[in-house]
Amino acid sequence: MVKYNADWRSTENNSIFIVCLNLSTSPALNMNQNSYRIISIIVSFCFAALLSACGNGNVGTGTWSQFHADNRSQGFIAVNSSPAITPLWKRDVGPVAHSSPVVAMDGSILLGTTEGKLVIVNSNGTIKCSVDLSTGVILSTPAIASNGNSYIVSIREVGPDSYLSTLHSITPECESRWSYTFPDINEVIRGHTSASPKVMESSRGIHIFLPVRLSRQRDGADNDDYEDGLNELFVFNDRGSVIDRRTVGGCLRVRGGGSDISGLLSDIWDIISDFPKGTAVIGDAFGPLYEQFGWLDPTPALVDLSTITQPERPLIIVADNCLGLRMTGFHWRLDLATPQLNRIWTYDDDSDKNYFSSPAVFSNGLLVIAREDGFIQGFDPETGAKLWNQNVGEAVMATPASIGRQIFLNSLHRLHVLESNGAFADVPIVSTYLGGGQTIASPAVSANYVYYSTTTGLRTRSFDFFTRANDSDAIGGVSSPAISPDGIVYNVIIENGTSYLMAYPAGAQPQVP
Repeated sequence: MVKYNADWRSTENNSIFIVCLNLSTSPALNMNQNSYRIISIIVSFCFAALLSACGNGNVGTGTWSQFHADNRSQGFIAVNSSPAITPLWKRDVGPVAHSSPVVAMDGSILLGTTEGKLVIVNSNGTIKCSVDLSTGVILSTPAIASNGNSYIVSIREVGPDSYLSTLHSITPECESRWSYTFPDINEVIRGHTSASPKVMESSRGIHIFLPVRLSRQRDGADNDDYEDGLNELFVFNDRGSVIDRRTVGGCLRVRGGGSDISGLLSDIWDIISDFPKGTAVIGDAFGPLYEQFGWLDPTPALVDLSTITQPERPLIIVADNCLGLRMTGFHWRLDLATPQLNRIWTYDDDSDKNYFSSPAVFSNGLLVIAREDGFIQGFDPETGAKLWNQNVGEAVMATPASIGRQIFLNSLHRLHVLESNGAFADVPIVSTYLGGGQTIASPAVSANYVYYSTTTGLRTRSFDFFTRANDSDAIGGVSSPAISPDGIVYNVIIENGTSYLMAYPAGAQPQVP
């Protein structure tokens, strides 16, 4: 049971009931399923006060600075925004596939291209700078630390069905700080990943977390997977040194006479490396988006479980989807002279499914992950105990998002809303993407709207689904939207053989049915 610390705070015009969540316990109890209209009214003005009232800062986020908003991958920022209809500006940033925009504290926007460039765009839409990493393509989303330095992963083909990744640190002025190429043991065992790095800051400094496939296991005693386990979670400090690494899963089993080691990347590499040349229009005619653009490696979720009596207790949750799901919870032991990962639980999925979304941990203490067959699973993040299953009927590659109560998730063709107990929420209508559109992008949630990018445009929905807006010119569905602390919505579209970053104003616009 989650512990709730309730406090009444008064504003000039409203009395607001604020609930602060202690994330050191298990998921929240289910609330009344019929209060979407109440939620949409209250959250419009209470979340700013909620952030300051909750002492540990675990509700919401200051900036959308990492994959899916923050280090927990909540997909939520506690600011008011408006329906995305007419953009403020539109900027050609080069070909972008999966990489999603993130927002630095100075308001600049960062994203990576399939040409291997990290692009930084000013808040007015002008290009601030770009840096050519010259080490392949960028599929993942950058992560930004509070000092403005960013971290981004590139991946390159080094042989038939063989790939190698490099983690880079870049200054706000696009200057390289350091890079780390993952272990290249032989012509088969080469460290690569399409996951996004995650950043956590503490009194011990800045640490970067990244799972990597096919890296040599550091410690055979780490778990019982030595013979078939070569996937690891790496931890770096801000100087680029490896602080720790632990095995999280395995990839060496052979199926059907062929290896699954790099099969997915091999299937889509030519499309990704050339994207979007000749692919200015994407949609159902080309097949499911996850077959066109691949299924990315899951990005970790980082959770601060600190309490007054037990300070600095980060929990790191990493999923490995090479041959079925293995999800592992590590404590990041900052209380030791040299911080290290301490495995506390491991969950092995009993299905025969290979591909999963990234895990997300919400402010109500619920861990959620989605599966290729449409099953959504809820867990206790501290113990790894599975709490519920729900089936939405089609593949979910996108990471779910939540404000701490309802869960918003994109399957291939639909937006779904679940309660925190896994039940379908009681909403007036079920939203289906217009024009047969698809998405593998994750939803972005503000204090009053949900945004999701599709192959038939950028969609906006209020929490009660009564307010709807569509920008049908914003063709996307691969890169996920982001929201700035000012309520500006950023979205990547595909047009005329390239990609554009678009910004939508926070102020109200005429709504389009």
